Amino acid sequence: MVKRNQALPGVPFALVDRSTGAPVETGVASGYITKDGGTQVATTNAPVHKGNGQWTINLTASEMDAALVGVVIIHASAVPVNLTFGTSAKVIADLNDFDPAADVVATVTTVTNQHSLAAIGQAVLSTSAATVEGSAPIYSLAGLIFAAFESVISGSTWTIRQSDGVTTFATRAVASDAAANPVVSVS
Repeated sequence: MVKRNQALPGVPFALVDRSTGAPVETGVASGYITKDGGTQVATTNAPVHKGNGQWTINLTASEMDAALVGVVIIHASAVPVNLTFGTSAKVIADLNDFDPAADVVATVTTVTNQHSLAAIGQAVLSTSAATVEGSAPIYSLAGLIFAAFESVISGSTWTIRQSDGVTTFATRAVASDAAANPVVSVS
């Protein structure tokens, strides 16, 4: 990911002869650009050969002002080269922009009372699985509880039921082996 609307100088690429596969070291290459799937236009700067078939192109800030930038390099003797750049308004170096003097910070109260933490844990653990069974994903605490208490394996299908013991919560494929006592995998 590169920064949107910021020049990208010296973008390297290699040109390879379409007939021999050898590096292309001479001639004129041209660059064409599309921004966000728009009309293709010539790049501001032409590609420059650096040596041994390696070339570079300087892309301007204006050329990089799009969410998706596509560049194709054309040379009469070479296989065309496609370069694609996704851009972002901020890159990692820009994310540390918090100013404690100017930015508003929400007040956060730290839970330090052990009794409060115990009460939260008790509330979570005492909540009925039936409360969440309609919306809980299969890989959740509710799914684990249902699998432990409300499930049956028939053939190669493991049916995990909701707390009523009838409604199917999820099914999983199982492989068994009589010598392995009996389930060998769940997928």
